[in-house]
Amino acid sequence: MNSQLAIYTALALLAVGAPSRTALADAAPESNAPPAPAPTAFVPTEPVNDTTIADTKPNVPERGFLFAVEPSVPAPLHAVVSAGMGNVTRTGEERPVGSGPVFPTLGAEVGLVPRLSIYAEGGAVVIQSGNPGQLASPFILDAGVHVLLTDPANRMWRLSLRPSYSYDVTAASTLNLTATLGWYYENVRIVSSFEGSHTFQAGADAIDLQATLGATYALPLGFRVGLEGVVSDLEEITTPGAEGGSSAFAGPTAGWENDRLQVVAGPAFGVTPGAIYDSFLFRAAVVVRL
Repeated sequence: MNSQLAIYTALALLAVGAPSRTALADAAPESNAPPAPAPTAFVPTEPVNDTTIADTKPNVPERGFLFAVEPSVPAPLHAVVSAGMGNVTRTGEERPVGSGPVFPTLGAEVGLVPRLSIYAEGGAVVIQSGNPGQLASPFILDAGVHVLLTDPANRMWRLSLRPSYSYDVTAASTLNLTATLGWYYENVRIVSSFEGSHTFQAGADAIDLQATLGATYALPLGFRVGLEGVVSDLEEITTPGAEGGSSAFAGPTAGWENDRLQVVAGPAFGVTPGAIYDSFLFRAAVVVRL
């Protein structure tokens, strides 16, 4: 009887101990198992926005029009150098219509700080024997500052002001203030400018007003085509003054450009009876960004 009790007791102890040994075996790591990875620490990050580096870069200066200067300026310590050929004005009041002899011109615009640059453009011509053109000066000059009023990185709208001084072939000095608005969308550029000027010359109007409108469209391989028009002496639309009434010119333009170079040329034709002196203009320009 006692032997049977001892056997039953031993079997009960084996039944109870087996699960405990199984649990311990499951909990113990294998000797050849790789160590568990360390928990990843949470590192706070800066908030992410949709603005890329390209979106914050200033626009490159564009000079793709003949009579209007686009509202963009070179970056600080960068420059835009231009060389041109074309008819020029007899007086500052009639700029750019009322053309005289063909002048070669050379100019440069240098960025000082963001949104501000200085520029100068000049030209010279040889006065023919007898001075048939009645030129008082063989030199012309236009110099001033260019102020960008909008965000330099704005890809659609740009607005600028250009106060300047001009000296023309009649030896007259002119003070000018030009406001230019540009709209850029995909392959289209539209630029409109309005200028007020005063020429220090006997018999000149107290103020001369001029408006310019131009548009270009990008074609493959860097080519562009467009139209450009100028209306001068807006103050004489209803009552003729020193220039004999308002005048207007318009014509097509064609150009080519890449990252550093722009070329543009085109004729302009007098489209109103007030287009005095010459009814045909032609201008061409080459611009290099440095």
